Amino acid sequence: MSATTAGHLLDALGYRLQGAAKTNEGTSHPDRDAQFAHINATATAFLDAGQPVISVDTKAKKWIGNRDRPGRTWRPSKHPITVDCHTFFVTDDQPVVIPSGIYDIATNTGWVNVGTDHDAAEFAVESIRRWWRHRGREQHPDATRLLITADAGGSNDPRRWTWKKYLHSFALDSGLEITVCHYPPGTSKWNKIEHRLFWHITANWRGRPLTSYQIVVETIAATTITTGLRIGAGLDTGSYPLGSTVTSAEFHALPIRPDAFHGDWNYTMAPSEPDPLEQTPTRRKPDRWLTEMLTDPALTGMSRADFSHLAAVSEPYWDALAEAAFQRRFHRPHRYLHPQTSSIDHFHRLVTALLRAKGRHQHTAGPTARRHTHQPDHAVPRRHRILDLHRIDITPIPGSPARTLEQLQARRTHTTNLKDQFRQ
Repeated sequence: MSATTAGHLLDALGYRLQGAAKTNEGTSHPDRDAQFAHINATATAFLDAGQPVISVDTKAKKWIGNRDRPGRTWRPSKHPITVDCHTFFVTDDQPVVIPSGIYDIATNTGWVNVGTDHDAAEFAVESIRRWWRHRGREQHPDATRLLITADAGGSNDPRRWTWKKYLHSFALDSGLEITVCHYPPGTSKWNKIEHRLFWHITANWRGRPLTSYQIVVETIAATTITTGLRIGAGLDTGSYPLGSTVTSAEFHALPIRPDAFHGDWNYTMAPSEPDPLEQTPTRRKPDRWLTEMLTDPALTGMSRADFSHLAAVSEPYWDALAEAAFQRRFHRPHRYLHPQTSSIDHFHRLVTALLRAKGRHQHTAGPTARRHTHQPDHAVPRRHRILDLHRIDITPIPGSPARTLEQLQARRTHTTNLKDQFRQ
């Protein structure tokens, strides 16, 4: 059977060549419809009171350069726009744009803040601040409140403390009481900015390479439709580093009032100063006598001078290992520096690691351990990479494991007496 005959038969049977349709949304939150109704009721109340309602979102970053763009555009016959062929690899210094949009529902206008750094929470709030400065303040001179509808992920994730911290700073600057309503997870396509603003921008620059920042800004600002949509755009060259943190005390001091219905998705932020932070008690340094006892050569197996030298040369390696473990666990970018969360300094951390390693060897040392040549993995004493790196021999502390300071002091005295008897 030829391909032509097969095509005729498929056509007669009602078959058509089709692509996949994205209609299966999977499991949805049980309060999905209730949250939609809450957002609609809240937005209606704000609009009836003459207060602004905006929809915000940040689109995926776009690479700047003579790169292929999806879509087609009108060109003279046989004169397409020529672009680079190999654009699979990008470098760290490759210029990028991050469009962060704000759509004003009442005035049918939009503002796009074109960032050049990172899609961070600070950048998302700065985009709202620039909209208010360039458009919102003029279009809503009597506004005292502002309603923001946003997705439940990305830089404006309701679980991000940084998003709420920077949003509170905008509330202080503008004097507006800010109410935020997040769409349920997996429903970002229902955010009004998607089909009322970004869809038209995407259609306007289809098939055109974005070769410079100026072209991106001008293309966005030139987007118009018959319903009267007007869009403004501006280039934001500010630096928005990733990894900024907010302490628990700072977050709980913010004047945030959760809504009675799903306070994790709906909350209001007052334009008032945060509550004064509680004074955290200063960390008490370890007693000197305790440090002297723990670093006794009878316990560490080395002189105090040697141990101090080991602590000085091993600290950079310890920090590097801790940083690598932190990034593997939380998948942070390599430029992110985790906070120093340890409650003790490196000197005392090293003392703890050394004594703990000697205690592990103590459990497996002795006649019983020698009789069992095939021990399970959990019975083999774990080595410490810092101690292995500097070739520190671990000798067991004689006697049964010490559980208290008194027992450790007794072990220290016993070891010293044994050494004195050996010398004699």
